[in-house]
Amino acid sequence: MSIISLTFQLHCPILDAANFQQNNQACYQPLFALLERNVQKYADFRAALVISGPWLDQAEKYDPELITRLKKLIASHKIELIASPYYHSLAFFYDPAEFEAEVWLCQERFRELFDIECPTFAHTDFIYNDQIGQWVSANGFQNILIGASMLTLGQYSTNHLYDVAGKSANTKILCRHTELSDHIMFDFASLRQAKTSDSVQYFNKLINKSSLWGNIINLVLDAEIFRQHRSAGIIQFLDALILAWLQNPHYQLVNPANISQFDDAQIALSIKNTVSWWDELTSAYPHRQPGLVRSRDFVFQPPQYLQSLQQHTLQQQLYQLKPQIFRTEDEDLINDFCTKTSIDYLYDSSDNYLVRSWISEARNHRPLSQNLTQAISDLNQRLLNWQAEQRANAIAPQVIKNTNHPEDSKISPESANIPVKIIKNPKRPQPTRTTAQDKNTWEHPDDFQVAVNFTKKNTTKNPTQASPISKNPTPKTSIQDAISEINNEPSTKKPQTRSSRQIRWKLVIE
Repeated sequence: MSIISLTFQLHCPILDAANFQQNNQACYQPLFALLERNVQKYADFRAALVISGPWLDQAEKYDPELITRLKKLIASHKIELIASPYYHSLAFFYDPAEFEAEVWLCQERFRELFDIECPTFAHTDFIYNDQIGQWVSANGFQNILIGASMLTLGQYSTNHLYDVAGKSANTKILCRHTELSDHIMFDFASLRQAKTSDSVQYFNKLINKSSLWGNIINLVLDAEIFRQHRSAGIIQFLDALILAWLQNPHYQLVNPANISQFDDAQIALSIKNTVSWWDELTSAYPHRQPGLVRSRDFVFQPPQYLQSLQQHTLQQQLYQLKPQIFRTEDEDLINDFCTKTSIDYLYDSSDNYLVRSWISEARNHRPLSQNLTQAISDLNQRLLNWQAEQRANAIAPQVIKNTNHPEDSKISPESANIPVKIIKNPKRPQPTRTTAQDKNTWEHPDDFQVAVNFTKKNTTKNPTQASPISKNPTPKTSIQDAISEINNEPSTKKPQTRSSRQIRWKLVIE
């Protein structure tokens, strides 16, 4: 019996409304219709989705109906969501703390929207090495879906389960079947026959042949196949293929989380060189055969197609901006930084032509509105503007509030008796009237935990004395609260409910 899991990836970089709707009509609507149709028709249908944060945010903004439909699909318990780095980034290789925060944010968003906890993890581009596997295992994931192929696995087949290398690791490795998946994604024209039934029969013959090396078949497809191959009949092909699997007792569709019920791990697989789902397309690069490698010092690096000097330098420059950007607590600036960490900005500078052509052509991306070099320049300029604004606010004269006339909308220094210095918060207008609205404060819950820590630069002569980082920072106060404190009156502060994403960005350093 062949155990088949079918997984689709949903991701796109930050687009405007028109381009997102174009993608929506070409890719997302056909995919959701396919899933809904088969969920309703077949009790044994199963599938999985890898959804990135940028796609989720844009779907909420431009087409909330997609989120509603997704909730219904997940509520059927036939569709599994797979966790991944929220911003589809390579933070694991450049900023491990940011990587952990992105995975946490992904899980938190899935809990908020769909009330689920993901047991399976997939890194950006299904990248994997031993270090990633050990982190995933240490953080409680049951499975990790990786992009290894026969080219990099050597003597080991993608059609088996493997254990993550490590004494205390208990996570199972699921390998994407690169040959069969790429047959649909990149070579559907050769697969297509005169009749859809003939195409299905031919593809199932390929599955049966591959099953001689193991019965686990993990098909992972990008949603962009619906744009690329729609005119060639990809929708009819997938419908007929799913029906053939469900009607034949020799096939069984399962979710990735349940694959371990049908097979035992063959061996603890150690992969020192980093692999991804582009391995077949980047076969021109020399690969080390990983297999069981003796433990030794090894520098874990991104896959070959993401290791050019230009890409590495740009990523370093980008992540060096993070401490300063996070200290601003400006959510627009922080979110802009995070979206720029997406791997999409590195594809354009990839040395591999096939990778570049697939991304630009299949996803129908016009060249990104700005390349990573320009994006870093813009972030630097915005950071300088923010710092200049803060310096201007610091030397601004104090504003005096006349408490004898609280209803007076004008502030008269001559008739005032209580000086209150107003600290301007970026992106927030200053109040001009003492109303109930002025009593709201921008603060966080008392049990807030800092997602990412940074060490303040040590300016003392003793290098062992480092400035502490406060995990329970003093909340800012409103004007009315300052007045109440001076008059020994009860504070009017009311805690403001904040979303998980706002808490994620909050960082206060003493």
